[in-house]
Amino acid sequence: MNCAELRARLIALNIRSDAYHLDGGHPSEAYVLSNEGTIWAVYYSERGQETSRVEFGSESEACSYLLDLLLQDLTTRAQ
Repeated sequence: MNCAELRARLIALNIRSDAYHLDGGHPSEAYVLSNEGTIWAVYYSERGQETSRVEFGSESEACSYLLDLLLQDLTTRAQ
């Protein structure tokens, strides 16, 4: 799975768009996917801080991991 496929799945699964950010950075209270050269990172961003950061060697692994995180967190569902 790549970022475009992940985005489509998240929309289909009714995950709130403000619950995630697929372009890196430090949005307020969101799960983030970040491409950092040869590393893909997934973390939770809160007040400019990264928590629970996990790094991957492939886009596919990182996307799958982020999808799992978002599905496990019931607060990410749109009403």
